[in-house]
Amino acid sequence: TESPLTPLRTLHQNCRRSRTVMSALINTTDPADYDIICITEPFIYSGHRFTMATPSWVSFYARGTGRPRSLILVNKNIKSDSYRQAKVDSRNVTSLIFKFPQVSLQTCSIYNEPGTNEHYDELSRHLFLNPPEHPMLWHGDFNKRVY
Repeated sequence: TESPLTPLRTLHQNCRRSRTVMSALINTTDPADYDIICITEPFIYSGHRFTMATPSWVSFYARGTGRPRSLILVNKNIKSDSYRQAKVDSRNVTSLIFKFPQVSLQTCSIYNEPGTNEHYDELSRHLFLNPPEHPMLWHGDFNKRVY
């Protein structure tokens, strides 16, 4: 996983805020198969901002106010000093920056509510104020065609 020649193995899943779907995802996804899981519409415990996870993963939640609509799970096999969370002020976008000796990458887990451009506006504002220094990989549930 740490080799710059080995690509990060990613998975995206929309959990539809379902405890059953979220539980199935985290309990059946083998950490030997994936480095990153990007989740949109995660199950969030009532009255909290957190969800379930197994000890094999480090959880990163969207930073905006309100119930997070995206999160990223990072495999604990990836050294914690090789990534950090980007400061995207949105409950719809979670973003991490990975820095390896020869390769860097920014990945985003993005949720967009049907019929809106909410996440585009938030992400555009963030990218305008913080131009990306690395290639970007977007995972998401966009729910609207963009032309």
